[in-house]
Amino acid sequence: MQCSRTTPDGPKLAIALLFPWWQRWWAWFGYALLVAGLSWAYVRYRMLQLDEQHAQLKRQLEADQLRQIDELRSHFFSNITHDFRTPLSLILSPVGTLINELDHTPYRDRLRLIDRSARQLLGLINQLMDLDRLDADLLSLSLLRGRPDEVVGAVIDTFKELAEQDNVRLTYEPELTDAYWFDSEKLERIVSILLANAFKFTTSTPQKRGQVTVRLQNRAGSPPSGIQLIVTDNGFGISPDHVSQLLHRVHQAHKAASKAETGIGLALAKELVDLYSGTIRVESQVDNGTTVWVDLPLQPAADSQINTNATEATSLTPAMPDEGLPDARLLLVEDNDDMAEFILQSLPDTYDVYRAVDGVEGLEQARQLLPELIISDVMMPRMDGFALCDQLKSDPLTNHIPILLLTAKTTLTNRMQGLQAGADDYLGKPFHVPELLARINNLLTTQRRLSERVRADLASSESVPPPLHPFLQQLYAVLDQQLDKTDFGVDELADAVHLSRMQLHRKLKSLTNLSTTEFIRSYRLKQAMTLLTGGLSVTQTAYAVGFANPTYFSQRFREQFGNPPSSYVPAAQR
Repeated sequence: MQCSRTTPDGPKLAIALLFPWWQRWWAWFGYALLVAGLSWAYVRYRMLQLDEQHAQLKRQLEADQLRQIDELRSHFFSNITHDFRTPLSLILSPVGTLINELDHTPYRDRLRLIDRSARQLLGLINQLMDLDRLDADLLSLSLLRGRPDEVVGAVIDTFKELAEQDNVRLTYEPELTDAYWFDSEKLERIVSILLANAFKFTTSTPQKRGQVTVRLQNRAGSPPSGIQLIVTDNGFGISPDHVSQLLHRVHQAHKAASKAETGIGLALAKELVDLYSGTIRVESQVDNGTTVWVDLPLQPAADSQINTNATEATSLTPAMPDEGLPDARLLLVEDNDDMAEFILQSLPDTYDVYRAVDGVEGLEQARQLLPELIISDVMMPRMDGFALCDQLKSDPLTNHIPILLLTAKTTLTNRMQGLQAGADDYLGKPFHVPELLARINNLLTTQRRLSERVRADLASSESVPPPLHPFLQQLYAVLDQQLDKTDFGVDELADAVHLSRMQLHRKLKSLTNLSTTEFIRSYRLKQAMTLLTGGLSVTQTAYAVGFANPTYFSQRFREQFGNPPSSYVPAAQR
């Protein structure tokens, strides 16, 4: 800045004032550059932030889509398993019955062929389910103590008929009898897959008879660290170029022999072996057969008696009851008409069986009929079996009824879900009719033993024991409060527990096999026993437990306990 001033006494004076450096033009230019740079940085940062949010949303969306796809796939496999297992049950169960009934007829071999083919189809369905569960990381080992040689032997027994039919020599060479901790179901599946593949590519000719050999031995080491399973056949063999591909899920071999092999079986065997952290190895030569080695590292079990015998268990067939328990009322909840008709025809005529077509109708009928047993499918419209089971067990009116779930959903997770919902038993499809009848008979027998126990407790001279069912505990508490009231009867007790007269009668009949009137009278007399031994007179006791007439009280007391009430009064009080 410049300024000047002229004075009369002297010359003109000019003064120049400079701006500070932060206000000069180049400073302002720097400020502008700084603001522009910061603005650009903010915009860039914001753009990167938005890009990251967009990418995160995209990943989340993709994850949600994959989760939905997995859920749809699992739902699809669950539905298709149910859809396959139900008709398979309608094939296997009647065929099994016919095989037993037509043991010495020309049709027996054809029936066994049908049975074997249906079981092969069931095995393929199980393989598909196992692959789906492996992909979903839902398949795990359930280790139990047992003998692997017995489990393998039981599986081999199921292939003996196929070996006879194909004229193939099947040999089993167990070299161990030790006990280990292992999952018998997974081991059975591995052996079945290996044997099925061996038989598929082994045939007998006039020049050479087919041979399949199974050896089971301890793994090398001292002490043994597991088992080694070796399956050898002398079949077509496989080119060394294809051996490495056998354990992939999609593979075909032996095209020249007109044999197609998807590779799913061996792929599943490998993944089951991987669950054990084991190894599987294949060696093969064309026209010289194939050998498969499976090494499973297992933990040896203690030297104690093994309670299970897999070989014997496989050969045992549940005994079919000659007839059902008389006057047993059952409710069948099944949406498939053919399956329902087959079950109804299989049940003894002594059962009084009602049917509902879904869970909603089953719940309604269960509340009306109060049956002694409910047999229910799981996968049904409107309300499935798990929800039905939960509803029945949470309702005081129906929580005493035993429930048998009969379903194609047979995984451990499904069984646990059913048992946690309150199911008393769980039977998978396909099923054997004798086993179904045996389970029904067991549940009914257990229920009737409970009622006999309650009746015996009420009729004994001992004090009233703790009730065996929460509903009985509720009834005992109500009766104790109203014990001395002569006008407290069936209607009043039904109102106190919020049931109709008929519902209370049916529930008590199921739990105790007593009518409501008999139950009230038996409980009053049972309490009278305690009062008499405590020193009350017969007359005082009769009034204290709600009897208006001491003579009638004495008569009923003698009928229930076999002695007059005066015999229980202490001598000093008589």
